[in-house]
Amino acid sequence: MKTENFENPLTTVSRNTGGINVTVDVIYSINMSNPLTDGYTFIYRVVLENKNDFAVKILKRNWFTFDSAYEKRGSEMMTIEFEQPVIEAHRKFEFFSECHLKSAMGQIHGNFTVQNLNNKKHFEIDLPLFEMIAPLKMN
Repeated sequence: MKTENFENPLTTVSRNTGGINVTVDVIYSINMSNPLTDGYTFIYRVVLENKNDFAVKILKRNWFTFDSAYEKRGSEMMTIEFEQPVIEAHRKFEFFSECHLKSAMGQIHGNFTVQNLNNKKHFEIDLPLFEMIAPLKMN
């Protein structure tokens, strides 16, 4: 998945909450999609940039996926890539994931639960809403 080309993403969104900037780039995977039989696959890169003077730990993520052909699906995922990464002050953490949709359009939004490692307090940061629209629907 990391070999995918994110130079020209379909969508890029960014939001800063609590001193942490979250940027999402989305691409459509032609190789992993089969609209006639299986649906549409989108790959996204999430970059979390800690602009604070303290380290944070990502504890969990709460994301909601909407497929335009189906009802909203909510999911609470306890970890990112089976780990709870620590992001040092003024550092970044990046991960890749994918979303498979039955329709050609959908969106994801949600939040991360984060812990300030200095005072051990928990807070939430936003995952900005991002859209996934297959290129054939954009014409």
